[in-house]
Amino acid sequence: MKGEGGYARVASAAEVPEGGALAVEAGGIAVALFKVGGRIYAIEDRCAHQFAPLSRGRLCGAIVECALHGWRFHVRTGRPPAGEFPRVRAFPVRVEGGAVYVAIGGSSSIDSIK
Repeated sequence: MKGEGGYARVASAAEVPEGGALAVEAGGIAVALFKVGGRIYAIEDRCAHQFAPLSRGRLCGAIVECALHGWRFHVRTGRPPAGEFPRVRAFPVRVEGGAVYVAIGGSSSIDSIK
């Protein structure tokens, strides 16, 4: 479902565990939501290596490690911590009224947000 400004409601903030993940879908894309330090981040829920769900990975701080082969990605940017692997897409997140909204689309990638 599209919301205002290209954002889609995907979950309630209470559903995303602190220090954990929640798998959702937005705009037909599998998305992993992570809550770190009370903030919610969204990245594509498939590792760049063999497409394992990152929502099932181990979260250490703001880095998620793929459960399949250990590839690591920063949950805010989708980039690997040392640049050793390809990145996964990261998406802008808004939390309003206890609901989590994620923006999926060309102009809404995390790189286009200042």
